[in-house]
Amino acid sequence: MMPDNTGNRAAHAQGTAAHLAQLLPRLAGESPEDMNPIGISEHQQILLDPEHAWLLYVAALRSLPHCFAIADGFPVDPSCKMPDGICHRCAAEGRCLPPDHPLR
Repeated sequence: MMPDNTGNRAAHAQGTAAHLAQLLPRLAGESPEDMNPIGISEHQQILLDPEHAWLLYVAALRSLPHCFAIADGFPVDPSCKMPDGICHRCAAEGRCLPPDHPLR
């Protein structure tokens, strides 16, 4: 989650961009030199290429509980107890909410 202190926004943006720059090539199976760099705008917003955004989207759909998946082709388990907990199917697949998610 984004820190409340806006004074640290620039440092947070730079740190997050650095982590994404290491993570995204690994998700794509490419070398960091083959991917476009991640930028930061003058308003301290991280600028992603469409390929970067798509990689993050696919990674989220593969790791979040099924009931968070809204794209066609990702079934929702009607017996899932979210947001009260992770259903057995999601737990068996290693799916979970991030530790700091408010529903966890």
